[in-house]
This record gives sequence, C-alpha cells and structure tokens, in this order.
Amino acid sequence: MGYIHRARWRQVEDRVDTTTRTPAELLRIFYRAMDEPNPALLEELFTDDAEARFPGIEVTGTAATIKGALEGMLSAGLRTQHEIGHLLEQGEVAICEMRTINTINQEAFHVRGATVCEARGGRICRFVTYLDATEMQAFVSALNAANVSMLFKRSGAKGDAPPAPPR
Repeated sequence: MGYIHRARWRQVEDRVDTTTRTPAELLRIFYRAMDEPNPALLEELFTDDAEARFPGIEVTGTAATIKGALEGMLSAGLRTQHEIGHLLEQGEVAICEMRTINTINQEAFHVRGATVCEARGGRICRFVTYLDATEMQAFVSALNAANVSMLFKRSGAKGDAPPAPPR
C-alpha cells in the first residue's frame, strides 16, 4: 500500500507546475535570496500588487520593486542569516518563527521574530515580518547609520527616513 502511495505522489509531482509553489516554499526562497545573497531568486516570486513589510519599511509592487529594495540593502552592506524554526502552513498562508543574524558594518545583531507569507497563484502577495522590538532597537539604529532606509526610499519603498546626522 505504501508503494502505491509513493507511486501516486511521483505522478502528481511530475505534473506540478513550478508556478504553484506553496507559501512555505515561497518563504524559504525569499530568505534564501536574502542569505546567499541572491536577489535574482526574487524574480517572479511576487504578484504585481505584492506587499512586503518589515519594521519601519513597506514595499509595495512587483518582484522588480521588491528586488530593488533588497539590492539596496545589500549595497549598504547588510548581510543576513535566517534560521526558520516552527513553520506552519494552511491553504495560501504560511507562518514561521525565526532567528536572524543581521550583520551591518561588521556588527552582528541577533533578532527573533515571526513571518507571515500569503500566496496567490504560487506567488507572494503579502510578506510581513514581526520582530522582537527590544532586539530590533540596536539593529534599526545601525541601519539608520548606514542609510539603509534612504536606499529603500529610492527603490520606491515607504518608510521613515533616518534621523538627520548629528552636527
């Protein structure tokens, strides 16, 4: 009986269209793009009206817009390492717990949080991270010092501009 089940799975797997990725697969691909870093992985990952939100930054638009925002972060020197913990998926929604090491200007910041990934037609339509506020404080200060928020603004993202430099 197990053999028949496996054979059926293979047949179904052979017919699966690559554009029907699950929300959990999309979430993993997004974090892989961040961690490698490989913005090219983001192509065709998002719907044309996608929303991606991170604390203080909101990007709305196509995969190209969101890819541009990621490229801006990378050019500012941000590097990430995500470790996905619990990952639950139901229908078109996946949610995960994660631990992230964000490195900017040779300084590492450990941040825990959760991500919600909503999909439509095998593409991300909403990607939102909820991060531990206390752990984020020092990291956000480092991002502002590196002008990462300004890079997001130039890419069409919404978010608060970093504070003016001290005089």
